[in-house]
Amino acid sequence: MIHHNKKYLEHKYEHTKWQYGGAEVLYHGTSLYYIDSIIKNGLNRFYPDDLLRDIHYVCEIIRVMYPENEQNVYTSWFNESKTELRKKMLAIVSLTGSLSVAKEFAEKERYLGEGPDFIINELYKLIEYKNDELMQKLPILKQSGIINNEQETLKKLKQIYDKFSIAKKYPGVILAVKYNDIKNYVPKNEMEEKAHILLKNGFKQADKQTYEVISYMNIPSEFLYIYNESNGEFIKLISSDGKQYMDNLMSNVNEELNLLKLEQKKDVRIFENNNYVRFMFRDGRTINMEKNKRWQLNTDDISLFKFKETGENITSEIIPNFTFNVQRSDPIFV
Repeated sequence: MIHHNKKYLEHKYEHTKWQYGGAEVLYHGTSLYYIDSIIKNGLNRFYPDDLLRDIHYVCEIIRVMYPENEQNVYTSWFNESKTELRKKMLAIVSLTGSLSVAKEFAEKERYLGEGPDFIINELYKLIEYKNDELMQKLPILKQSGIINNEQETLKKLKQIYDKFSIAKKYPGVILAVKYNDIKNYVPKNEMEEKAHILLKNGFKQADKQTYEVISYMNIPSEFLYIYNESNGEFIKLISSDGKQYMDNLMSNVNEELNLLKLEQKKDVRIFENNNYVRFMFRDGRTINMEKNKRWQLNTDDISLFKFKETGENITSEIIPNFTFNVQRSDPIFV
């Protein structure tokens, strides 16, 4: 029966006229943050091990903090599905016939893919805006067995936050796969052979407006090209020209990346807008203060900021050049 199905698919997709004209090229927009993994392992939607571990950790915390919210529904599904795919080594990757769709996934809106993008945004909310809520629920997380040490959890989430903040700076790239290359690929086993036939069919049914073609085949990196948006040319991913193209993209952000890495080493980082000041500490704690109100600080804050008296005002040993909206006359300092 398997033999019969294989012959039928070969006849249908190899020996009949292309009904829809077909696409010669399919695209995949991604981030250069993933490129080393893609070169090593091929295009298969298997996230690097360290990223998958971080995503799993964040997903488990969201699951306990928001058991019935949509955050939990999506993150749980994504976490379980990607973990299962990795265990079974089943490739699944989205390709597209549309350059505009590929570009969307190569740019900042979905810089690390749709799933990681959603989960990272949830982590950002926890660190930046819901830090008090996270602090309150740390004992619940400990009771559930998700974490062992509350302070270490804050520190680890902050490290993951910092890692994703760096990943966010990497430029996007549009990868391409050509039908003429794929059709000559020799599958290694029966499962890959079926995936190969389905991928060829995907090419044949696609056109330049096709939003998504699902590939269940791990596409080897030697079959991948970089699409050069400036001139419309295709560059072999594994080539000196390909390396040069990616190096040029990275050169535009290297200075920004280095500055961010230096900033992340500070004891505390300050983010300001018109209404708020956010203090982000290396241990994972974040404090948000309104600019137009006298700040209400507690004894933990005093220790965290390492406040000291300077004349009638209060200054911080770790942020000496910042003016705080507190004074010696405030009850906490009397």
